[in-house]
Amino acid sequence: MAVNGWLAADSDMHVMEPADLWQRYMDPRWGHAIPVGLEEIERDMRVKVKNEVLLRLGRMRVQTEGRPWKADQDSSYVYAEAHRWDASSQVMAMEMEHLDSAVFFPSRGLFVLAMQSADHIGPNGLEPELATAIARGYNDWMADFVADCDRPGRVFGAAMLAPHDVSQAVDELARNVERGFVAAYLTPGMVDNKPWHDKKYDPLWA
Repeated sequence: MAVNGWLAADSDMHVMEPADLWQRYMDPRWGHAIPVGLEEIERDMRVKVKNEVLLRLGRMRVQTEGRPWKADQDSSYVYAEAHRWDASSQVMAMEMEHLDSAVFFPSRGLFVLAMQSADHIGPNGLEPELATAIARGYNDWMADFVADCDRPGRVFGAAMLAPHDVSQAVDELARNVERGFVAAYLTPGMVDNKPWHDKKYDPLWA
């Protein structure tokens, strides 16, 4: 798909994960603690984790057109939405944008781990073992999603890492590098008020 001899790559292309991702891909032993994606509003990207509903929705305003999305945004999403945001719609988006390759990042998954750890703030926080299981479930789904795109060497996953337990994050990073992931990401902000340059994270950077 090179244009004038140039190849185009998107290093930060987002997917829209299914609401039941973690229910299908997480270790069932976590039972009622498994996150649940919400579908109460149009193109809902929120996810409930324990007692919290997570997503940075920004400032609220009165709806003047009866819906929260602008009409001119529909053309960008109509095909993907009709196909339930599946792998074929992701490939179609790449075709529409004339992309030769892409690295997939999350939408719901951006904030699913955006909680302080239970070790830091108590029961209302996220247990490190649960955080790791959430990341592992997401990464297993992403591996299947990339495979369903059927574009070997053109589409890649970015691994979700749970910094709540650094040693397990290191293991999860290695597991996904071995199966072809080319990037990883950490939840926006800080966990347990430790900046990313804290020595705690040195094993992960190494």
